[in-house]
Amino acid sequence: MRYSIDLERLPIHEYQDLLKQQNLLPGRRILWQGLEENFASFERQGIKSIAELKNIISSPKKMAAFASECGVPEEYLVILKREIGRLEQKPVSLPDFPGIDGSLLVN
Repeated sequence: MRYSIDLERLPIHEYQDLLKQQNLLPGRRILWQGLEENFASFERQGIKSIAELKNIISSPKKMAAFASECGVPEEYLVILKREIGRLEQKPVSLPDFPGIDGSLLVN
């Protein structure tokens, strides 16, 4: 069972609004620079969800190609990829939680 945000269901424009309101770490505040223009560029490329964007910038090669296509600086995309990665939690199995008796869990 997943307990993180479903990135397929998170529209690009909603994530843009979320970034505007978020208290970003100093190294990630670059995301506020040109936010509207960059996200408008993503939408012009046909990107509708954060999952699509994450897939498009998933590797350095894909990211470089996308940066040249849409005109968004590659450095911006690197930071954005890290920030998007924060939305997905690493799963922790129940037996790994402190105080949980593994013998009580059903497989």
